[in-house]
Amino acid sequence: MTVTKKKDGIKERLKKKYDGYSCFSNEGIVKNIYNPYSIMKFVKDNVNKKENYKLTNYWVNTGSNDELKSLIEKDDYNFEIEFLSLLSGRIIKVSNSEDSGIDDSYLRKNISYEDIWKVLFFSGYLTVADEEEYKENIKNMNDIKIKYTSNDPKVYKMKSNEIQKYKNELIETKESNDIIYYKIPNQEVLNNFYKLIEELNNKVIKSNNGNFTISEVLENFINGIYEKDLKMINENLSKYLIQFSSRHFPISNKKKSKKSKKSKKSKKSKKSTKSKKTTESTESTESTESTESTESTESSPPEHVYQLFLMQLFFNLSVKGLVAEQESGYGIIDIGFPNKKVKEEYIIIEIKVSDKDDQNSLSKACKEAINQIDNQKYDEKFTNSFNKIIKYGMAFNKRKCLIEMKENDGNIKEYEDNEDDNKT
Repeated sequence: MTVTKKKDGIKERLKKKYDGYSCFSNEGIVKNIYNPYSIMKFVKDNVNKKENYKLTNYWVNTGSNDELKSLIEKDDYNFEIEFLSLLSGRIIKVSNSEDSGIDDSYLRKNISYEDIWKVLFFSGYLTVADEEEYKENIKNMNDIKIKYTSNDPKVYKMKSNEIQKYKNELIETKESNDIIYYKIPNQEVLNNFYKLIEELNNKVIKSNNGNFTISEVLENFINGIYEKDLKMINENLSKYLIQFSSRHFPISNKKKSKKSKKSKKSKKSKKSTKSKKTTESTESTESTESTESTESTESSPPEHVYQLFLMQLFFNLSVKGLVAEQESGYGIIDIGFPNKKVKEEYIIIEIKVSDKDDQNSLSKACKEAINQIDNQKYDEKFTNSFNKIIKYGMAFNKRKCLIEMKENDGNIKEYEDNEDDNKT
């Protein structure tokens, strides 16, 4: 086998593909360990070659993901921000509980948040890193990755100088001795990690709107954006929000009491118990003996929470050229990226939160968003490189959404939902 020394030659390619493992020792962490199985298979497949070497994902064929998928699905761990962080190349830190050993019994119970990372570690998906490597990793991350992996709307709204200050604070933070750092070791494992997430996302979800998979809905959503298909965009994002919004952001569910006219009891109302998870629908019951009725009022998350939610979706969909909170014209655009399917088009998305969830209120918010793109000249930065600017106004209220669009200086195109309201 010939090993070239030119930049990104076979030696560098082998390192990216199969290196990156670490292990604990009495003297600290031993780094730069290659996967021996993959290296031996590579040599066997390429022993008679002098160029055009074949680098295959050998590790994927060494075991089954069924038990691991079942474990992750139990508590929707694939929705955790740490999964997104790992896929983006970020090293995560987790509290290490010494009294939580891992054995084959984990398949028969719901394990803790800390232990899921241990299972991934012993399964070969993750390897350990040290504090020095973690700090170097933070230092080298660009602003956009810091924003959507922080899962903190305040960080998402930060400007470049504020991001740098935030990164410095992370680097300078003194960690306790029970912190352990995890990372995806190499490209081979990363590819298999993506495959694992893809298999989880291909699970069929049953809903009132028909059966679907997460992958199907998200692919339809992004293709709708590329193809300027308002029906496809609205139907699929609405479907996703109704089913999975509670996985991404909190929707506070407050209850207020109404007294019955026939009530002769004390004015003090009983405390209502909080439900563990936000339900998709609310059932009301009546009783002749009841003296109080309870009405649920939900509050919608603020605008930047939806911005962060969309950015995380776009990352999972491998959208190229993503920008967020970028200065252009007289203001700052929420989200922008080139149209993957039409090279001369650029997409700008402005997000608004509507105070009401009816069609008219959401449509009004969409138009405010598109008019803001125009009035603040958000397209100014992109008109020299792109012939057409696609402007999307996205309005949200809790689990409901509406998207409208405008191409260059044309008229705003509306989406008419045949059903008055999405059932929640």
